[in-house]
Amino acid sequence: MKKAIAFVLLVLLILGTVSCNQPDKDQQELANEENTSYAPDTNNIKSITFYAYYGGGIGSKVPDENMEEIIQWLQSFALGEKFEDEMLPPGTNTYHVKIEYKDGTVVKEGLDVVRVDGDLYYVKRDHPPACFYEIISKTSID
Repeated sequence: MKKAIAFVLLVLLILGTVSCNQPDKDQQELANEENTSYAPDTNNIKSITFYAYYGGGIGSKVPDENMEEIIQWLQSFALGEKFEDEMLPPGTNTYHVKIEYKDGTVVKEGLDVVRVDGDLYYVKRDHPPACFYEIISKTSID
């Protein structure tokens, strides 16, 4: 559960409509801090798979030789500005990441926008490593 929550603070995305609930004080403070990290738990990762097509289709697993580079990139993720509109622009969260942990926990989220306590935030992150583009190019719709 801890891993899932940590990841939710990494790349938690498009899981429905914005909630009317107010974020609790700790989450609100977290969201307001500039460059607040919310990287996923990178301990005990079994595998990482990227998906195109808004998270659908067949994903592409990160090869062992690229795992450290991808994990380092995921650790650069931080909360950005609060997303004020009700509808996400076309193309938002085209890419998704699925992290499987050794304990069986699986978390799959988009890479552009994060939902924290019902509010959406843009994701700030470093530029993806070159290997990301090669990995994502191996995804397919079916």
